[in-house]
Amino acid sequence: MYKTCWMSAALVLAACDGGGGGADAGGGADAAPGLDAGGGGAPVDVTFEPRNGRDSSPLPGATIAVDLPDGTRLEQTTDASARATFSIDWAAGPVDVTVHVAGYSVLSLVGLRAEHVARHVDGDVLPVPLAANAVRTDLVTLSGAILNGSNPANVYQVTGDTAEGAISQARTPSYSVRVPTGRALQLVVAEIDYVLRGTSDFTNDYLAVGTVEVGPLSADTTLDLDLTASPVTMGEVSGSLASPGAGTPLADVALFGYVTDERDGTFYGAMTSATPNGANVDFTMGYREATDARPLTRYFLEEGSLASQIVTRGWPVAGPVALTFLPPPAIVTPAFGVSHSIHDPFELDRVAPGAETALLLMEPDPAERLLWLVVSPGGSATLAFPALPSGVAAPSVIPAGADLFVRPQVCERTLGQMCGRFAVGNRQFDVTP
Repeated sequence: MYKTCWMSAALVLAACDGGGGGADAGGGADAAPGLDAGGGGAPVDVTFEPRNGRDSSPLPGATIAVDLPDGTRLEQTTDASARATFSIDWAAGPVDVTVHVAGYSVLSLVGLRAEHVARHVDGDVLPVPLAANAVRTDLVTLSGAILNGSNPANVYQVTGDTAEGAISQARTPSYSVRVPTGRALQLVVAEIDYVLRGTSDFTNDYLAVGTVEVGPLSADTTLDLDLTASPVTMGEVSGSLASPGAGTPLADVALFGYVTDERDGTFYGAMTSATPNGANVDFTMGYREATDARPLTRYFLEEGSLASQIVTRGWPVAGPVALTFLPPPAIVTPAFGVSHSIHDPFELDRVAPGAETALLLMEPDPAERLLWLVVSPGGSATLAFPALPSGVAAPSVIPAGADLFVRPQVCERTLGQMCGRFAVGNRQFDVTP
């Protein structure tokens, strides 16, 4: 795949996870009435509200299990308001919370303390954003030719303004994307002259960019796209980044970047050139501005299954960019190739101080589907998957006979509930439910 837009599925998940609302990090304990971050008061009520991580819509019917420090497990199902309230004595120690909703990845928050709740509270509830993972049945294929390009050997790219991140890239003037039915789309079509010379040494010139409005679809559709019908002007800024990945396993990996919308992933642009300058990298970033945009500028390093990304709000800025990439974490226990239950502890290395840690349980198909996410807001280097809530059958979460792997992740939530810096490590296979 030509690195003109998106990166790995795991990093996209990390970037979007938690994007469904809530107070910004650092909101303070007084944002949540009754919370005692010092851990010295009587039990307090904590209300959890599971939400769709993409659009913040509440999710009634969720099953929530809270494991108290003394081993007691409390369980509730969210009511019509999608909320459930538990009495928690923070003085007794941290709790583990596991949330299940059919059609979504399971989320477990382990080692949860009052200060973590206060950091992300939204009014009088703690939002719990979940990632939808059901196999989509409302997608159709939109495909066709791309007309009026200058060279059929160039890269032709089509992206859509959907949270699914529909994208097609190929060195041929044609495309095929999967898009949701029943809604109008705006496609961005581009012809790109991509020339790779070496590590962080390339040109990625956008020769032509246009938009195409597509009405709601109900079935697979063939539609040719004309690059020249509604042309878009791309701006460009020049910048530089000092020693990207220094001190991490990604120190000698190529730098890339792109710009998308925070809400739906609409593509606005990407790095159009990069040139090594000693240990530094000089680059240009091309993008199209939109008046109602909420742009995120992303810089990333990726090699194999190791990846690290930094996300900043706003359009790309000119001049030196001061960014420090997190090192990808590594699973050191179990050893690679050793069979390991997901409910037994995983030990992590290369955990950045102050970062959240997480384990992602995934199956390779379809498209590395996330089954279960375990997050330690306190950044523990030892993590395990808790028991599922009673009444939730394991096969409904983990398909019988599925090939599974676990990936470690670290995250700094510097953009409200969104990871501003995050990294994912190598896949750990030979894991069992």
